[in-house]
Amino acid sequence: GSTTGSTTGSTTGSTTSTPSTGGDCLCVFDIDRTLTGKQGTATNNECPQNKEIPGIMDYAYSRGWLTISDAGQNLQQTFCNQCYLGIVSAGWASGPDEKDYLLDHVLLSEPYSKLREEYPKAARWSRRRTLGSPLVLGYADRKKQDAVEGIVNWYAQRGITIRPPKVHFFGDRTENIGPFASKGYNSREISCDSRDQSHHNGMVGYCGALVSEIVDTPGVKLCSDPEPVTTVPPSDMAPPSENQPTPGGECLCVFDIDRTLTGKQGIRGPDSDCPNNKKASFIWDSAYSGGWLHLSEAGQNLEKTFCNDCYLGVVSAGSASGYLSAERRYLLKNVLKSRPFKRLQRKEREAKEWSDGSEVNSPLVLRWPDRTKQDAVKGIVEWYATKDIHIAASDVHFFGDRTENIGPFRQSGFNSREISCSKRDYSIGNGMVGLCGAALSEIVDTKGVVEC
Repeated sequence: GSTTGSTTGSTTGSTTSTPSTGGDCLCVFDIDRTLTGKQGTATNNECPQNKEIPGIMDYAYSRGWLTISDAGQNLQQTFCNQCYLGIVSAGWASGPDEKDYLLDHVLLSEPYSKLREEYPKAARWSRRRTLGSPLVLGYADRKKQDAVEGIVNWYAQRGITIRPPKVHFFGDRTENIGPFASKGYNSREISCDSRDQSHHNGMVGYCGALVSEIVDTPGVKLCSDPEPVTTVPPSDMAPPSENQPTPGGECLCVFDIDRTLTGKQGIRGPDSDCPNNKKASFIWDSAYSGGWLHLSEAGQNLEKTFCNDCYLGVVSAGSASGYLSAERRYLLKNVLKSRPFKRLQRKEREAKEWSDGSEVNSPLVLRWPDRTKQDAVKGIVEWYATKDIHIAASDVHFFGDRTENIGPFRQSGFNSREISCSKRDYSIGNGMVGLCGAALSEIVDTKGVVEC
């Protein structure tokens, strides 16, 4: 990629008192595994398009020489070359050497380079919430949309007006993409074809962003979302078959288990963070840190929610403490209770069985990878159809605590809702998972995709 920025031909605003016309755009990037890739991947041919920078240490995730992604080397070959630039990273860009390299060789565009000449403070790095420049470090995951809003305001204070539809965020962590919808900004998950499975089952990228992923597309785009397809005009569509079953007004509630139907082990009681949780004596729960099973408020009271009139299902990345465990038996007997599901279990033995792995052979699915739970829910809907129970997509509800699992439901037609919003476990992935599990008030019949 080019290592020098052009400062000619810019039509964007300046730092004078005259405001710009509002036609400017802004590209904001995460750093780690977005503008960079995993250290060492450029030399071992795992990411041959990446470029290693010997002598500059990058401490993100695993220590090694700074490795620049395909997009990080070539931002000037993307539409962002005509936009102002910004950074929002939860990390700290290691030391001054990495910061200098990013400024000199990566963060290059015509408007931004011109702005830096006229206003050198545009190249300063802001720490945490100070937002004294467009380069923001140490900003918490799941809240990066707020930092981008601060960057937009920073530019506005310098007479550069950037409308929300012209603001684009690119990052590798799934949990950071969906929340941008609340601001009206565009956001796109990148490093889709290469994920680091050693970090929370592929929650972060591996090679970093490709040039082909830095595109001017509207809205919120996750790796799991399908690319746009050409639709068939209604006049050319075949009429529905007379034998095609139609949904019969049934509904389905599907739950994650760990930190959704359950809470963190050992936290309960009136003076705790989770006063409504309940210990299930002598039932071991192996999830996360392990301990005696603790049920969330919703896990104790599903029959008091609208789900009492729906069929039930489970999709968990965990194992519910393993084959023939006491936890699995306890969940079936004391938690997964609704009127239709009880009736079905009396008729269908499979309704009480657990599916392990990559196939859905029952409505209780375990060891299913995060970020793809919408596929398991589809399998559960199809399983119910084999029992002559037809459920419309709009009447399917998924509830889970991990942010990364909610957004991917957007293209499925199913409803999904993030829970345990008021209490998060910051000892795991900076609040990536819930602490107390689902509150009773969070199990509601609302449409669409709802994140905390």
